[in-house]
Amino acid sequence: MCSCRIISIISTLYCDIPRIPMDVCDNYSNWFTYQITTYQVDIGTGQDSKTILLKLVFDAVWRSLFAPGKLVIMMADTGDEHEETLIHVQHTKRFCKEHGIEFVHITPDMGFHRKSWQGLREHYVEYAQIGSKTFTKSCTESLKLATMGNFMDDWIGKRYGYPSGRKRAIKRYVKEHGHKIVNLIGIAQGEERRMQDQSKQPDKWRRECIDIRYPLIEFGLDRAGCQDYMRRIDEVVPLPSNCILCVHG
Repeated sequence: MCSCRIISIISTLYCDIPRIPMDVCDNYSNWFTYQITTYQVDIGTGQDSKTILLKLVFDAVWRSLFAPGKLVIMMADTGDEHEETLIHVQHTKRFCKEHGIEFVHITPDMGFHRKSWQGLREHYVEYAQIGSKTFTKSCTESLKLATMGNFMDDWIGKRYGYPSGRKRAIKRYVKEHGHKIVNLIGIAQGEERRMQDQSKQPDKWRRECIDIRYPLIEFGLDRAGCQDYMRRIDEVVPLPSNCILCVHG
C-alpha cells in the first residue's frame, strides 16, 4: 500500500515534511523533494486558496513541501455563491484539467452535506434563522468544513478499501500510516488572528487526525502579495469567495 497524505482549505494524506523556517525563505531552493504517491486538497475559490493552488502547480518547492504526487481539489458549494464565484469555479475546473488535477465541486446532491445544511438559505428558511456577527459562526463549519470532511472520509475509504462514515476511514488511515492528515488553510500573513488552535478543535477526530498548516503565513505572503503573484503569472484575481448573505465578509 502506498504512503500517502491528505491536505484541507486546503486537506491531505501526509508523511513528515519539513516546515521551512521563515528566515531562510530566500534560500528555500535547497530544500529536498519528498516523494509521495497521492495528495488530496480541499480548497475554496478565493484569493488565498487560489494562490496556494497556483503555487502547488507552478512552484516546484511548494509542490515538494506541501503536495508531492497526485492532487484532488475539492470545493464545497454553499448554495449561496456569487455569480462571479461560480464563473471562477469553472475557470478553476479548466485549469485543473489542463494540469492533470482532479477537481471535485461538492454539491448537495452528492450526499456529503449535512441534512440540516443543504444550503445557507435553505437552512435559514427551514429553521427560521438568520446570520449575525453577534452569533456563533456555524455556516463555515456546517457547509464547508463538515462537507469536505465527509467527502474526504469517503474518498479515503474508496481508495484504501476502508469502511467509511463517522470518519472511520480517516481514523483508520491515520492509525495504519502513523501520520496525521494535513490541512493547508488559505489564510494570508497579517490575518494571524484567524488561525485555529488545533488543541481546541471541537471534534476529537480533528484533534487526533488533522494537522493544520498555513503555507501563505509560513512563506510570508500577505493578501497584496497573493494578488501581485497572480497578476505576475497572468492569472485572474478572483473576488473574495464569501457567500452572498455573509455578514462576516
